[in-house]
Amino acid sequence: MKLEGKKRMLAVEISNRELMILEYLPGTSPLKVTNFTKVKRPEGEPVEVARFLMELLEEQGFVAKKARVIITGPAIEHRIMSVPPALEEERQLLIMRKLEEELSLPLSELAISTRVVGSSQERGIHKDEALVVTTPAFEVKRAMFTLIEAGLEPVVLTSLPVVCSGL
Repeated sequence: MKLEGKKRMLAVEISNRELMILEYLPGTSPLKVTNFTKVKRPEGEPVEVARFLMELLEEQGFVAKKARVIITGPAIEHRIMSVPPALEEERQLLIMRKLEEELSLPLSELAISTRVVGSSQERGIHKDEALVVTTPAFEVKRAMFTLIEAGLEPVVLTSLPVVCSGL
């Protein structure tokens, strides 16, 4: 397989403590990793973190600009919800109703993502098992701002359990 024409991609994990960055060539098998670094995440405002990230990428020789990003932290909550099988739009409405009952924050202040990860039966009734991820919307905006300010183009912003559910 020729690698010259392949565009490199970043896989970035942002936690409260660390930044892990892996540069790879998509579509290669086995996966061709071209660069990797793991550093302590600097404290400070998003602009300062972005500046640090931009300098780190340049110093370490990373060339990719598109990034698949995983964010972690205590503000990100994961739960499994059982809902009747439904079309995507209907399932979203059912999940939102359940979330409104469970959470103290207004849904308008949250970033919410769902994914069907399995199915079950309750008393003979088929149910879809949905992985529901909630985080304060400002956390997502902060991560996106930091990445864009660092010169990166986020392709996807997700959490590790969501990535694992897709494997």
